[in-house]
Amino acid sequence: MAFPLRARKVDRAKCAKLVAEALAAVELDGYGKRSINQLSGGQKQRVALARAIVFAPRLILMDEPLSALDKSLRESMQMELRRLHRTLGATIIYVTHDQREALIMSDRVAVMRGGRLMQVDTPKNLYSRPANHFVAGFVGESTLVPVSRRGARKVSVGEFEIASPVDVPLAGELFLAVQSEAVIIGNVPAASGYNYLFGTVTDVVFQGESSKLSVALEGGPIIGVRQAEHHAAASCMPVVGERVALRLHVEDTIIVAKSG
Repeated sequence: MAFPLRARKVDRAKCAKLVAEALAAVELDGYGKRSINQLSGGQKQRVALARAIVFAPRLILMDEPLSALDKSLRESMQMELRRLHRTLGATIIYVTHDQREALIMSDRVAVMRGGRLMQVDTPKNLYSRPANHFVAGFVGESTLVPVSRRGARKVSVGEFEIASPVDVPLAGELFLAVQSEAVIIGNVPAASGYNYLFGTVTDVVFQGESSKLSVALEGGPIIGVRQAEHHAAASCMPVVGERVALRLHVEDTIIVAKSG
């Protein structure tokens, strides 16, 4: 950890002080005399962070720093990095292929494709208002359904008319980006403010806190729908072969054009 300081000709006393402060920042007080082989995987990651911040850089580049960790450790380290960012006040450029991690970690996210920026935005805007079909398919858990333009704020999927909360793009191929968690399953009377699609359940996969359903749309592709697994929701879980109505609130309806 002291190497970056020695390279900058920092004197011994100040070097020891800064190393101790860096260890404290990553919550490893008292670990300074341990061999790296005596540390757990998560502690080794914290040492790597401390080594990066010990000389108080204004800019830190992190290239998939958590990729080798298991899920629980990865999630705890994500919160640790967020806390560290607030403490340091430095700019951190964080490279990741994990879309969820990008949304969790960032103030602003840049989505790249083939070396080109597709969109730079806040996590919320990136998720709810993607700039094009690539971003919509890359961020979150969306199925892209081809649609036809029917008006300034209307498109159609087969015989189903879909209302958009914003103006529909004027040119190019258009897609409805169906986010799996935004869809509500239920054969209920039509309610204002919702778009409706109908399909048949082709698969149900239990995934712990939720189940992932595959629904073949009438006149369309198969889309993914996520249903919570708490008792009230699980008690009315559709089965394979069942015809279901899918409700999508107009404000959750995302229409995007194909990217160039």
